[in-house]
Amino acid sequence: MLFSVDITCGQNGSVFFPYPGRARLLHSLSISDCVLNGFTSEATSDDIDTIPDRIKYFTLVNSVIYMTQNDFQQFQGAKHLNQPFQCGNVNAVKIIENNISCWIGNMNKRSRLETFQARPNFRDRTYTYKYLRHLHKSFSMIQPFTRQIDKSMYPNIETLNFSAANMIETPKHLQEWRLGAKDLKYLDLSHNLIEDVFPIICHDKYKGDNPPGFVDLRYNNISSLTQYGIRTWLRGICHKLTVDIRNNPFMCDCGVKYFQDIFQYIDNQMVSFYYDVRENNFSRYKYLYDLKCYNPPSLRGRIISKLSLSEIGCKPKLQTVTNVSSGPIIVVMLVSFFLCVCLFVGIRYREQIAVSCSK
Repeated sequence: MLFSVDITCGQNGSVFFPYPGRARLLHSLSISDCVLNGFTSEATSDDIDTIPDRIKYFTLVNSVIYMTQNDFQQFQGAKHLNQPFQCGNVNAVKIIENNISCWIGNMNKRSRLETFQARPNFRDRTYTYKYLRHLHKSFSMIQPFTRQIDKSMYPNIETLNFSAANMIETPKHLQEWRLGAKDLKYLDLSHNLIEDVFPIICHDKYKGDNPPGFVDLRYNNISSLTQYGIRTWLRGICHKLTVDIRNNPFMCDCGVKYFQDIFQYIDNQMVSFYYDVRENNFSRYKYLYDLKCYNPPSLRGRIISKLSLSEIGCKPKLQTVTNVSSGPIIVVMLVSFFLCVCLFVGIRYREQIAVSCSK
């Protein structure tokens, strides 16, 4: 018989919790709004390996890891961390770690640990979470974030949530859509510090039975819009993927002209390798027409697709008139050819013509 534990603390309530909370017959563990004491108390003990890892659902949200100065110094000087502490719950189906912070010192005079620079080095191990379907690591300080982003660790993952994780760029592992994670449906990178629209390489089968996918890049620091980054989303092989870049501080300068060119191709129904209009591949990206400028302040709130070249500081191209009827042009060409022939004959045989006229 397995059992579940659900703990919710009141104001400044605390609970003794040695991570990762392994206990015999424990199936589900949920802790919220608590001050966590003893978090690293079993980090160096190998006895924890004797307890089977049966946790399938692990939730830790809105909590503070509290460590005394002595606890922190011992943890910092540890030469060995056991595998359960480094890996967490490797047999879990769903892991949620959201809004976790760490405090060091006494509760009245404490300092906040913002990074993992003072923590012991984690071994170069590769862990496979073969049962994991949903991973939510939003603003979590439990494990180094850089060790959580390789999708090959989660072969059956369906949802990856790395929102509010202070990411400044998109890791390469996440740019390879469904590489090593064929069931991935939702990747949340919102509320980070990502600055560029990255090209996505899709590993779906063209017209295969892959489920629809979604990448959330809203509320980042994306300011530039390039045609190259976005056009990779429109490839036929990515026909089930949607990338959302709304609510970003877009810079509307001459660089967005190339972004506007995408609309021109679509409006003219030009079908190419990148723009498969026949498959209605662009229908999921109609929101691009409504993206708005954030900078410069003079254009803030203006719709990017409706800006003129002069408004974004670009010199307009000279346009070639192509709607002139071809009939008059052909007539002019024939007349010109006839006159050229007459001129050539007149010059070539002018002496014979003069003699003939004198007679």
